[in-house]
Amino acid sequence: MISIDEPLTKYSRSNLIDIQEKLIDFLLHSQLVNKEGEILSWLNHNKPGYIYPEIMGYYISLFSWLKENNNQQVSLTVDRLQEHIHLSGGIGRGDILYVFDTCIAISGLLAYESYSNTYINPNILARMTNFIYENLSNELIAFSYKNSKIIPSKWSTKFGASTLKTCISLIKIAEKYHDYKLHNLALELADKIVNRFFFEGAFFINEEENITYTHAHCYALEGLLFLTSKGYSQYLDILRAGADKLKEWQQKDGSIFNWYFPKNHPQKIYYKPIKVSDANAQSIRIWLAVDKQKYAPQIHQSFNYLLKLISPESGVFYTIEGHDINSWSTIFLVQAIQWYLFGLKSVDII
Repeated sequence: MISIDEPLTKYSRSNLIDIQEKLIDFLLHSQLVNKEGEILSWLNHNKPGYIYPEIMGYYISLFSWLKENNNQQVSLTVDRLQEHIHLSGGIGRGDILYVFDTCIAISGLLAYESYSNTYINPNILARMTNFIYENLSNELIAFSYKNSKIIPSKWSTKFGASTLKTCISLIKIAEKYHDYKLHNLALELADKIVNRFFFEGAFFINEEENITYTHAHCYALEGLLFLTSKGYSQYLDILRAGADKLKEWQQKDGSIFNWYFPKNHPQKIYYKPIKVSDANAQSIRIWLAVDKQKYAPQIHQSFNYLLKLISPESGVFYTIEGHDINSWSTIFLVQAIQWYLFGLKSVDII
């Protein structure tokens, strides 16, 4: 078995440190961040990305955790994110508000507040908390605030696998306000999602379709990582089985596809599997946290694959064939490298 302390196949420790520094510089100083402090979904001059408040939350969490919270760019993003919050307390894109996105945003704001000793507007945090609690209590994930139009059923708009990651924000808010109803809701949601959507090592996207979106599967495991770090050991077996499934899905070149289907399940044409960077970077973090020795070969393979996807600008392409330099893939890879090089605490999962 490969030892985690041995160098990567192609990249030394010093190489990885240099790569991480360039990724961080890209996140702070490239056109991925506009003058107002907003983060784009991706950088592609031929197909510009959109302003993505959820990723602003990830961005703030990352740089707070890296203790870059005094950086002027990060402070600007913190201020701008608060301006994106709807009167209801939710955030989203267009006229759609997403509970998941709101959870990622509040986690970022709480991280910034914690690391910088700078108070976030308590009225904003209260609105966000109420929005999150009321909607998750009713298993509502996404809706239009302008009219009653039906939101298309997707992995990101229905209660399912990805919702498990919202437990992280619920616990963090509960700890801030000493509010046990939020804490209890997190555990209720985790149990519901495991019981309803977990099958043979994989999390299905929702009740309407028993297929797996790897990005959402990883979100579910990240939620369980956080809960187990808080002492809820009842989820350990599920977490290990989910990590094993990622190992099973990894290709010989170190890549991971975005869609997986149960045996004998008809593959729908609009779910075309492609090799993606976000779920791959997420997988590295999960393997490192669950059992870094057991998954050392997979960790090395994924690193070697992902580092091929680093653009000349030092961001991470979403796919090896594409031209979108993806913001969240870059953020996840920065944390994966940090965990690999310097150790980890699962409670710090971004």
